[in-house]
Amino acid sequence: CALPIFALLQAMQANVYRHAADPQRWFVLSEAYMAAEAVQPSLEALARAHRLAPEDDKIAMTYAQLRFFSQEGKLDAEARQVIDHLLAKNSDHEGAIMLMGMATFTHNGVTALLVYLALYVAMSAAAFGCVLISGRERIADYAGLGKTRPLLAASIAALMFSMAGIPPLAGFFGKMWVIVAAIDAGMLWLAASALIASVVSCYYYIKVVKVMYFDEPAAFAPTSAQSALVVVATGLALAVTLFFFLLPSPLMDAAKTAASALVK
Repeated sequence: CALPIFALLQAMQANVYRHAADPQRWFVLSEAYMAAEAVQPSLEALARAHRLAPEDDKIAMTYAQLRFFSQEGKLDAEARQVIDHLLAKNSDHEGAIMLMGMATFTHNGVTALLVYLALYVAMSAAAFGCVLISGRERIADYAGLGKTRPLLAASIAALMFSMAGIPPLAGFFGKMWVIVAAIDAGMLWLAASALIASVVSCYYYIKVVKVMYFDEPAAFAPTSAQSALVVVATGLALAVTLFFFLLPSPLMDAAKTAASALVK
């Protein structure tokens, strides 16, 4: 069984070398090596893909994750550089923040990671629901929404502030606990990167709020109303985002219990 797999990998490798400037071919080759449980060749192929396409988030994140797991949960300088770059582009990059929590692999770090993921799901669901309800896709389409649909605009603004990490909204606590866990684990460089990225990302989130409240209303044809299920689900997710700080203990207790099972 090993012989056909080896022959296939050899053929793929030859094809990739003939198109050595194509990062996607290197990425596919790395996945093939991983399927054959050849970690080191997979890592080398991913490194080549990342050098060719440093702005490709999927390649970068896969590269950082493989380096992390191949070194038994340690972040080396190369993986740190990738995470810094990803956080600089998007402070809410779930993959980078997950690696922050996993790199500590302490009870507090895993607890913070699980809480962040739960809150991120709630914020993302609420944001997606608001997009469905509004029927808009481009940011420019939201111009003047504060005048035409004030309740929807206020909901979107709250979500933008939460994703920017502004207290007392849920996004603030999700990011704060992961950053605190990184500081406790001595990863000051990682915590500093996350903090700087969060400050920079505020501009992009507040830009959406500015468009809704300070730009002239856009000419936009209303779409048909969404189902009651979408509205209710969006409302519940939004409520978690807005009022988590009033009752954080149920989620925290559940995360601590799960973390206790994961971290012995």
